Amino acid sequence: FVAIAAELRVALENARLFTEIRENRGLAYDIHSYVEHFAAGGTFAVYAGVDPSKLEECISAVLELLSSLKSGVGETELVRAKELTKGRLELRMEDTQNMALWCAGQELLNREILTVDEVSKRIDAVTEDDVVAVAKEYLVAQHLNVAVVGPVQGEIDAAALLL
Repeated sequence: FVAIAAELRVALENARLFTEIRENRGLAYDIHSYVEHFAAGGTFAVYAGVDPSKLEECISAVLELLSSLKSGVGETELVRAKELTKGRLELRMEDTQNMALWCAGQELLNREILTVDEVSKRIDAVTEDDVVAVAKEYLVAQHLNVAVVGPVQGEIDAAALLL
């Protein structure tokens, strides 16, 4: 369940991140989020290609958007995220290597291999409250990290931006 809610959260965040950070505010030329699932945990990450002069403003804006998920998402946004998640899954299954990775990942992490239809039903069952609960549990400032790679001049107090 957490993995499915996390995938939906990524779909929601990608739409929010791209629209708000790139299109509306012009803070990044590329931005997206993704999850990695592991046996004993996982990773949720946001990547942004940012002009160094806009770095702190971009980090603050991303954190603001992530925090907004804790207040809920609208039904329209949730339906769109579900359809995007299911559509991406269907497209991945058209490639034999992705199909093999899908099966192996499920077996290693879940000890069962679900069909695309079974996963789609689980995605459809995710509610707005589920997304909010996952956001509140995992998007906690004390557990976030920031890595900055590139030609940044001077010191950036990324830890202060996280709190």
